[in-house]
Amino acid sequence: MTFLSLISRPQTPGVETMGLKVRLIVVAGLTLAMAACGSSGGSGGAKSEPAAKPLAGSDWVLTGMTPAVRALAGVSVSARFADGAISGHSGCNTYHGSYTQRGDRLTIGTVAGTRMACPPAPTAVERGYLERLAKVKSFTRTATTLVLRDASGATLLSYAAPSADAINGSWIVTSLYTGDALVSPTGTLTAKFANSSVSGDAGCNTFSGGVQVDGSNITIGPLASTQRACLEADKTKQESQYLQALGLAKRFEVLGDRLSLFRADGGYAVVFTRAGVA
Repeated sequence: MTFLSLISRPQTPGVETMGLKVRLIVVAGLTLAMAACGSSGGSGGAKSEPAAKPLAGSDWVLTGMTPAVRALAGVSVSARFADGAISGHSGCNTYHGSYTQRGDRLTIGTVAGTRMACPPAPTAVERGYLERLAKVKSFTRTATTLVLRDASGATLLSYAAPSADAINGSWIVTSLYTGDALVSPTGTLTAKFANSSVSGDAGCNTFSGGVQVDGSNITIGPLASTQRACLEADKTKQESQYLQALGLAKRFEVLGDRLSLFRADGGYAVVFTRAGVA
């Protein structure tokens, strides 16, 4: 019996008609099942987005604020994320606080900082920066950029990864770690970084050695120096402290004309200002 003859003849409920109904129900059921498989992660379904990369262990230099703050062009701001803590330079003062990351969701906790008085431009930048940090709810990042966004997805703060070449150049020491304190040096101590090496004046003798830079991480040494005897005991002691402080450096940060070398515990090892800057 053909399908056409089945339709054209008057039908009475029977086995053949019931069989057709069963077949139609089975086909409909298979169609629904295939659609369900396709929408539940099968080969034809939408792929889940990769998890956001953890921010811990990353360092950033601020490149923009939205809405824009004109004074930012002459002010340096930074952010470092480490084990649930955020810290950095907010324009004039240093700051620290906590953060929570869940995927690409980000919340910045209460931020505290030093209270040094600042000129108008750094003050305006600092105020704007800290206000925006408090509104952060999510982020996007690449290997070289970081963007912090508010609850609506609008951009608040934009950063770039620090350049390893930023350390290159000539620097003058403004403070150094002596083992129990950070002090200003007596006389002029210098360092010149170039081509994976460092050299400079330690106060009595000159020194040189190798430098390894990986992102914002740094290893200095071993260092060798000339062996001229210093006439002043204080100079001899300071020279030894300076070379030891350089060897303690584990991370660096360049903000404008300031270079900071940090110890493994996060404290300063040596702080420089760029040579030739008043």
